[in-house]
Amino acid sequence: MLKGLPIPSNNLGVIIPDFFLNKPYITDRVIANSFYTNARQIEDYFEESYHAHTVPSYESYQEIKEAAKKIRRAYTSLFDIKGEFIGS
Repeated sequence: MLKGLPIPSNNLGVIIPDFFLNKPYITDRVIANSFYTNARQIEDYFEESYHAHTVPSYESYQEIKEAAKKIRRAYTSLFDIKGEFIGS
């Protein structure tokens, strides 16, 4: 992910927040983009799993899709119309 490469499915997980500590060159925008990209990768994984019939249930799939919508809305609300980061 740090080099712009997707996380392999067998290593799918959540970014370790401590990675971003004490690194002055990492901005809030970089952090927001990193976590959003990670969330999209997880969403894509479950989307592919659902279509391959490997997700536990339709209800689980729907919960993941709803969570993904909320994440997408929260992420886009961090930026103004011009795409400028509004966060601290």
